[in-house]
Amino acid sequence: MSSPFALFRKYQRVAMVIITGMAMISFVALGMVNSPQEIPGPLMAVFLAMVVGCGMWVAGLNNEKSAEWGVMGAILGALLGLYFSMRMQTAPVAQLSKGGNISQKQYEEMAMQRNTANQFMFDAMNRTEAGQFPGFSLLRDGDNRRDLIFCEILNREADRLKIAVPDKAVMAYLKEVTDKKLTYDVFEKIRQDMHSSDGLILDALRREIRAQQALRLLYPGQMLYGTSGSIISPEMRYEYFKKMNVRQSAELVALPVSEFEDGLPEPSDAELDELFQANRANFPNAEENGQPAEGRPGFRQPTRMRLAYVEASIPDFEGLVDEVTDEEIQQQYQENYKKPLPPSMQPGADGGPVLPPPPSSEPADGDSPPPPPKPESTAPATEGTTEGNAAEKTPAAETTPPTETPESEPAKEESETPAESTEEGEKTSSLPPSDLSLVAFFDDQPATEEKAEAAPAAEEPATKTEEPAGGEPKTEDAPEAKTDEAAKPEEKEGDAPTEPAKEEGTAEIAPPPTSAVRPLDDELKEEIRADIIRERAAAKSRETVQAARTHIEDLCRRHRVTDPDDEEHLTAEELSAAIAKYADEHHLIYVETPFLSPQELISSEDYPVGMAFSMENQFQAVAQVIARSFPDELYRAFGAQDFRSGSEYIIWKLDHRESGIPESLEDDLVRDQVVKAWKRLQALPKAEARGEELAKKIEGLGEGVDLAMVFAEETVTGEKGALYLTVKETGSFSWLQRPQAPQLGMQQRQPVRPSTVNGAEDAGERFMEAVCNEMKVGDVRVVPNSDGTKLYVVRIISRVPEQNEDGESFLRKQFLATGNIPEYLQLGQADLVQLEDVPQQWVEEIWDRYDVLMAQPEAADAEETDDDTADAS
Repeated sequence: MSSPFALFRKYQRVAMVIITGMAMISFVALGMVNSPQEIPGPLMAVFLAMVVGCGMWVAGLNNEKSAEWGVMGAILGALLGLYFSMRMQTAPVAQLSKGGNISQKQYEEMAMQRNTANQFMFDAMNRTEAGQFPGFSLLRDGDNRRDLIFCEILNREADRLKIAVPDKAVMAYLKEVTDKKLTYDVFEKIRQDMHSSDGLILDALRREIRAQQALRLLYPGQMLYGTSGSIISPEMRYEYFKKMNVRQSAELVALPVSEFEDGLPEPSDAELDELFQANRANFPNAEENGQPAEGRPGFRQPTRMRLAYVEASIPDFEGLVDEVTDEEIQQQYQENYKKPLPPSMQPGADGGPVLPPPPSSEPADGDSPPPPPKPESTAPATEGTTEGNAAEKTPAAETTPPTETPESEPAKEESETPAESTEEGEKTSSLPPSDLSLVAFFDDQPATEEKAEAAPAAEEPATKTEEPAGGEPKTEDAPEAKTDEAAKPEEKEGDAPTEPAKEEGTAEIAPPPTSAVRPLDDELKEEIRADIIRERAAAKSRETVQAARTHIEDLCRRHRVTDPDDEEHLTAEELSAAIAKYADEHHLIYVETPFLSPQELISSEDYPVGMAFSMENQFQAVAQVIARSFPDELYRAFGAQDFRSGSEYIIWKLDHRESGIPESLEDDLVRDQVVKAWKRLQALPKAEARGEELAKKIEGLGEGVDLAMVFAEETVTGEKGALYLTVKETGSFSWLQRPQAPQLGMQQRQPVRPSTVNGAEDAGERFMEAVCNEMKVGDVRVVPNSDGTKLYVVRIISRVPEQNEDGESFLRKQFLATGNIPEYLQLGQADLVQLEDVPQQWVEEIWDRYDVLMAQPEAADAEETDDDTADAS
């Protein structure tokens, strides 16, 4: 038998050619592939065709059919290559209609570049102490695969827009984010720690910067994710400025849509179901995504709760307290009403002059009478006498100083004024009525010119003064004072002083009080009696509520905690009956509410408990406490108090319904809402037709016509017996108004809010847009309110500034002079809330433009990702 090498030696030249060719193909073609899975399908088919074909050619040499066998081997190898390439090749991570698909290898390279950029930025920010770097991210949904693919799409958009980011731009970006603290030495140290190169780091950063630049150019609204005020354009600021500063006034007539529901047929089940299905997923006046849609019905149900509460009303306990005695009233008067003035209110406490006490009616023995103050003088603090006073005509040696006379004890004892009145007079800083004349306050002429006319009335006390013991002659003015008073009898000791005569032509002025203490008359006694009774009733109410809460908590525990088979257990019906009985026996009020939302509870007039406040844990309204409670937090009592009425409550929740989309009209509450909405929509065309009729009538009247007179006999529907029309003037108003209350702190600035329009308090955005922007002075239009339950026939009366070129120029100058104000940022952020879905919608548009189809991650990859997340945690 011949050796196998004999065949090789025979065909060694051919074999060397084949082996050399296969080696060349292997080194050149296969050397470019890192793993067999990355071999392209055509290359795999060619490679296996050559290998198998050569092998079959050698095998066919013995039969002298090498050519036939070689061809068959090449075909077989090509088929095997295609088969293995299909089995070994993985599906792309994402299929894109533009720019080609994103393979697994490309995705891994993108992820590696993102990691390189993030790692470098983390180290750079930490080493330069420039803050924390949040990481490169374009979307806010937390999906890293989607974010990386979106970054690749934006880089392809950057190629289309020819956006270039050279190395200098990358370094400028690094200096900006690190506050110019990144030096070349720091850059080199980070590069060495990362075991990378300058080119790889710059390329990774360049890729992220190009994506951000393309995003800003294609969609500036993406900047709304930030918090900087620069996101608000000058045009938006100017619109806000006009809304706050352009003012208009109007006349309007309200047309309630409900007035046009008479005569409507009852809706069929099919009509109700059609309306229900079209709006069951949205709230009233809103779209399904939450965006405002004024006038649209909505049947999505808010969270509702059914409550029970016990109320202790103070008036119910007033008849259960003890009667108030006169001694208790006197004691209350002494403690709370009859008190001396505080030191800060004492005469002269502020450093000013001290008013002299009122003079006594009788002088002391051996002393001359104190001179009465001049009627025309309005400066009682002056110690000296004025010109024309009787004291000037008395010798100086025999005249007692005015400041010493009131302090002498004999003068107090011999005074004609009763002791109580004198005592009260000493407590006040006011002069007695008889010593003051207020004519000068009402007349601009000098007081001296009125001396002759005012003397008889002002110097009346001189008639009561007896002749001094020393036999001194009377003053010269005394006879004049007696002329008008001659017919009057002399006053006896103990009589009240005669009031000064009122001068003809002057206003009647109540005399100033001689004491700060209110006299204990019958009216004050009744007030004190009512206060004492209310205090006792409030105390008894609190005592009753405390005992009732203990009892109610025990009953609720027997229902909530005990086993239903336990004898102590109470069912819901038994619990309600037991609490109602206890409340009736102890003068309490027991109430159970229907299912109410927190907002309905606050605005309800039938259940005032919604506006009471609970002081347990936090000071909150009852509606807030209920809204924040857990769904299963039932039959747990808490206390609250209504500070307006003084009533106290014990409240607990009976049932809870979560918010959601109703499934059918079987719920009576939902059905009532649908019927009400259907009737409103059916009556709306009639109301609009009536509004247009009134609008045309107003347009034909011209300017200056009083609409109240025109529509004095008109009704809302135009039929007799209906509600009469009411014309109201709005007054001047703007679209938005600044808060009137002062700012309490740096962080407590009250926000700008829509203005409240007189006569159209329920005006919404549609109303404001039409009246403030679309209508001109003299225009008449029918405008709906916020929820479509009313229509307003509006006529614009005036607008400031005027709606012309001069007014627009004035507004722009004022806008530029005002500059940037905090309200712009607040209003801009409010608009962003309404447009929060717009960025996501734009991303979806980009996704659709590139026809992106992402592959689902394999289970192994998902498990690996979960394991990595767990390890990181």
